[in-house]
Amino acid sequence: MKRYEIPYPVSAYTFPHEAFIHQVRFDDVYIHIELTDGRILSVPLKWIPTLYHASPDEREKYEISPGRTEL
Repeated sequence: MKRYEIPYPVSAYTFPHEAFIHQVRFDDVYIHIELTDGRILSVPLKWIPTLYHASPDEREKYEISPGRTEL
């Protein structure tokens, strides 16, 4: 195994402490959850049977929780 030197201390890197949902969208295969820090999580709909079997119109009836941490 090759090891690489890390040129900066861990304090020099930015790690998100909290993730809040900004926006949600669907395509034919994934649910895409955009977080306020710019990250996008894409989860296969097959992993969530309720969404996988829902029609596109039904999928759009989601609500983001007031705390912006749950759908």
